[in-house]
Amino acid sequence: MPALLEVAGLSKRFRGLRAVQNVSFEVREGEIVGLIGPNGAGKTTCFNLIAGAFPADEGTIRFDGRPIHGLRPDLICAAGIGRTFQIVKPFAGLSVLDNVMVGALLREKAPRAARALSLQTLEKLGLAARRDELASALTLPDRKRLEVARALATRPKLLLLDEVMAGLRPTECDQIIAVFRSLNRSEGLTILLIEHVMRAVMALAGRIVVLHHGEVIARGAPQEVVRDPAVLECYLGLPSGARSSPAPCRAASSRCSPSAAASWAPPSSSCSTSPRSASRRWWCRRCCTPSACSTGVASPSSSSSRTWRCRSSSPATPTCWKTAASP
Repeated sequence: MPALLEVAGLSKRFRGLRAVQNVSFEVREGEIVGLIGPNGAGKTTCFNLIAGAFPADEGTIRFDGRPIHGLRPDLICAAGIGRTFQIVKPFAGLSVLDNVMVGALLREKAPRAARALSLQTLEKLGLAARRDELASALTLPDRKRLEVARALATRPKLLLLDEVMAGLRPTECDQIIAVFRSLNRSEGLTILLIEHVMRAVMALAGRIVVLHHGEVIARGAPQEVVRDPAVLECYLGLPSGARSSPAPCRAASSRCSPSAAASWAPPSSSCSTSPRSASRRWWCRRCCTPSACSTGVASPSSSSSRTWRCRSSSPATPTCWKTAASP
């Protein structure tokens, strides 16, 4: 399948700050690609360069086979690129429907046709029932949906989503993930998304590009990228050497307790597999009887807990643990 968007050697500086440096990637037609990285990695700057908000210092951007770098944002939008923004700013004094019509008027010059397109878009996002309310009265999840609806009303070939799921609850994330899946499958909409909610990235993206300090450090399938040592290091701040050759945890004493943990170290092969996503700490489990853990499996003790219990092969064995974490 041909590339719809081609970014080659893209660079941007803001005086002494190198925001983006020699970034290259492509997005094929009908694909969903995730652009991830820590805060300040240069993700939104890439979006601004693609959408024409900033001129690039170096590099080229081609969309649908034509160069678009240097064009005004309105011309890039007319070419078929729609985008959302991290901080949603709807026209607070306009109704939800009128907000979407602002985008729809790009394609439909007649107000009646623009209204019909806007209503269809609101229906897809679950906002049709609130079409006559002022945008200022919407909750954060609904303002996020309105932001997406305004971009979709421009009928883009490529949709740039900038952290549209930030601040949403898991159920709300699942709802909007279902919307994007439907748009991609039924209408062939191509999506490039920036997102920190990894459950959304893993559920949507077929490929991932990782930025760190303005440079691409990894790319590929989601399952491969999330195991890349360079990606783990930039997200967790842990040296890759500490993961590849971890210091073993000390065996638990007869009484297991957090105070009994003697060393701070990443887990060894006999301990847990990975840190919880909500914490930078590695939790290393050892049962009171170390031999009971030889065939055990580490699993979260609860969805809200950062500790993991060591499942013993014998139900009678106590499931106490001790903790160790990387500094």
